[in-house]
Amino acid sequence: MRLADEVGLAVDDREDLFYLTLLRMAGCTVESSSMAYHFGDEVRFGADTQALDDGNYQEFGTWVTEHFAADQSERCVNNC
Repeated sequence: MRLADEVGLAVDDREDLFYLTLLRMAGCTVESSSMAYHFGDEVRFGADTQALDDGNYQEFGTWVTEHFAADQSERCVNNC
């Protein structure tokens, strides 16, 4: 919100920005246990995939293929 103030965003636009960012983050934890299970560290998953274009199926699919269950053998040894 300080950045919005610095660039002189109108009050209505700042309010919209505030609620938009809340909505953006509201669901971010819904899938975290699933992402952690399939990809290891779910925080790293978010960081690693943030710059990917999930509409570019080849780019996103390549990343998923390379990272899906990458730690599965380690998990199985510890929990099987």
